Amino acid sequence: DVDLVLAARGGFGCTRLLPHLPWETLRQHPKLLVGFSDLTALLLPFYDRLGWVGLHGPMLTSNLVEKDDF
Repeated sequence: DVDLVLAARGGFGCTRLLPHLPWETLRQHPKLLVGFSDLTALLLPFYDRLGWVGLHGPMLTSNLVEKDDF
């Protein structure tokens, strides 16, 4: 029932996820993926392999929450 995946933050670990993702399962459940910076490592292969729409946009902890809220 999830339509959107909004990244909480980026991270160099995004590239380490790629070989472990269940691409065929993901293909059956399209999502809108939103984030920037290191998340580009997921945005591009998700578009290339799955045709998912990705937005190079805000991330939760980087842009949408005040630093004093933590």
